[in-house]
Amino acid sequence: VEMPGIKGLRTLQGTSNPVFFLREELSAEVGRRDDIITISIETPYREDSAAIVNSVVDAYQKYQTSEKRTTTSDLLETLQESKKKSDAEMEAIRNKMYEFTRQHPTLNFSGFLNNELAAISSALTQAQLETISARSQWPAGNPAVIRAQKKEEELYNKYEQTKKRYTEVNSLESEYQRMFTDLEQKKEFDKVLSDRIREVQLNVDSKGFDNIQVLEPARIASEP
Repeated sequence: VEMPGIKGLRTLQGTSNPVFFLREELSAEVGRRDDIITISIETPYREDSAAIVNSVVDAYQKYQTSEKRTTTSDLLETLQESKKKSDAEMEAIRNKMYEFTRQHPTLNFSGFLNNELAAISSALTQAQLETISARSQWPAGNPAVIRAQKKEEELYNKYEQTKKRYTEVNSLESEYQRMFTDLEQKKEFDKVLSDRIREVQLNVDSKGFDNIQVLEPARIASEP
């Protein structure tokens, strides 16, 4: 109603409420098999009918373009904020992993410790058998029994120390693996975000918001 050339139309000047009049008289129908919208209106003046229909179409195009531009801009802003947050989280994980490996330089020796633990365990088992054998042959306090017991005790202490180290390394490796997994997930999410941002940014730059085409503008009827 407020568009140039519409408010002063004779058809609207003869009504007390132009908006209500347009609501009642204007017809908009969507095709059953397509998205074509047909707009029409009957007024006492042919020129007014064509002007009103063309103004409605123009207003609809501007509204849709504005809505899509606003929605797309909001989406782009949200994606960029998420990307910024994701980048900060990845950087924090990387820093944590670096500090973690710096504090635990033996992190990569779990395989070696596992082999060492197995070897000590085997030696301890053999020492225990030797102690049993010595005790079966000699009385308590015999030098052979004392040597066997001492060897068994030394191997037992070594076994416990190595087992503790192995348990600690396994725990540390598990913690490091969790950080690594988190980082990989963040990388994948960041890649998806980057791709989506490029896609939305392309739409913004190309200004491809107006996909509404007017197939046939309203014309002044040649006959009543």
